[in-house]
Amino acid sequence: YEGPIPLGRPWMHYFTVPNVPEICSDATLTVRAKGDLLGHGKYVGVLGENGETLGKLFVTAGDYEAGPSANACKDGAAECTSVFMSDETINEAEEEDGIVIPRALMTAFAADGVLAFGLYVEAGNLATEVTIMSYAFEFGLGGGFS
Repeated sequence: YEGPIPLGRPWMHYFTVPNVPEICSDATLTVRAKGDLLGHGKYVGVLGENGETLGKLFVTAGDYEAGPSANACKDGAAECTSVFMSDETINEAEEEDGIVIPRALMTAFAADGVLAFGLYVEAGNLATEVTIMSYAFEFGLGGGFS
């Protein structure tokens, strides 16, 4: 897929990928976007084809809302801020991020030959405008066994 698709907060957009082979491995969804992405409380959420939450993209170092696994600050730090930009500045450079989707979900999603996934920014998210430039799926080829 090649964009761009500019979207203002709040938004949710589903993408479909037709003619998908059987997938029996983990897959990586990589998204390139630009706009108001970097800083505390700014991210793009990812949904599976049935609306299940798969994760968040573009979570930055100072974002405690994403949980400790996404926090790039040193352990035990009393305060942590984004190393990329201040919250008042919109970064127009393209950014790229990805999430790994587990094999069990990918096998189920691809079973009908079509992948569908959603990207979203909720009303309370601080990312005011995001432009999706492109996305790609990467997965291992090989037969799945029942």
